[in-house]
Amino acid sequence: AVERAWMVPATMDGLQSILTVFGEAGVTLSDEVVLMRDAWSGRLKTFLGVKDRMDLTPELASYNFVDPPPFGYQVAGTEALLCRDKVIEGDDMGLGKSRMSIDAAVHRILNGEIQRAIVVVPKSLKYTWGGNERTGIDGQLQKWAPGELGSFRRVLVVDGTPAKRREQLMHPGAYFWIVITYDNLMAHVEEMTRIAAGQMVIFDEVHRIKNRKSKTYEAAHTIRGKFIAAMTGTPIANRPEDVWTIADLVEPGIFGSYWGFIDKYTVRGGYEGKQILGYKNLADMHRRLDSIMIRRTKEQCLPHLPPKMYQTIYLDMEADQAKAYKQM
Repeated sequence: AVERAWMVPATMDGLQSILTVFGEAGVTLSDEVVLMRDAWSGRLKTFLGVKDRMDLTPELASYNFVDPPPFGYQVAGTEALLCRDKVIEGDDMGLGKSRMSIDAAVHRILNGEIQRAIVVVPKSLKYTWGGNERTGIDGQLQKWAPGELGSFRRVLVVDGTPAKRREQLMHPGAYFWIVITYDNLMAHVEEMTRIAAGQMVIFDEVHRIKNRKSKTYEAAHTIRGKFIAAMTGTPIANRPEDVWTIADLVEPGIFGSYWGFIDKYTVRGGYEGKQILGYKNLADMHRRLDSIMIRRTKEQCLPHLPPKMYQTIYLDMEADQAKAYKQM
């Protein structure tokens, strides 16, 4: 009978450390443990090998895209999202993180891995993602999800009064996509925990959860999707210590406890020795982040982009706008 057990962070480093200790102690590993280690190590190597590539083409990908086809670095980004269950998508703003996350979710839906994806967004972006059927303006989902997957009737933008939102969330089965704001996520944690179980969760502007004492952080950690794409164009905005909350969402335990992280990576002093004056061991921090994060800059991607493209979009004016225009 087992007399003692230990809980350890489920990371590749943690697993390898445990296996090393067992090996030195002469403990024979079961075939299942060896297979798990090899599979985990193989997926990590694939992730590290593909995420920074710029030369992949849609023809080399393991899935189909809607037109226009993605750029090479976007294909690599989507492939990397599919190599790991949970990833920080930290590309610079404007490089197409939304499309890559949608492409990865579409692949998982069509492959039968999930039934739907939950997209958690700031309030200002709910219609940017979900579109607005009343005004006929498409969102990211209508643009990049193919056919029926991106139709308005398959996208639920959670909105309205608390009673209306609860009613919307009672029957999620008809939807491939559920778009919800961070504020509404906090208000409906119980319902969203049930809906997100076994599904994919996309966090847009995930740096909004950087305050580990906030209700937003607590709600984000409560809904544990099987797959996570945590999107942010500023993964290390002003303070490296803010990395801990995002990394711990994607790979719990990768940096240990918050205060363990602070001790290992910051230099403290000042009043009562509690002020952060500088940083240390950044190479180790970057190595750990590299195992869970995609990060390409505009400077890296610019040589692989075509000349600047222009698109003209015509919109009908409202009656009062047209009247004012004619009077000019």
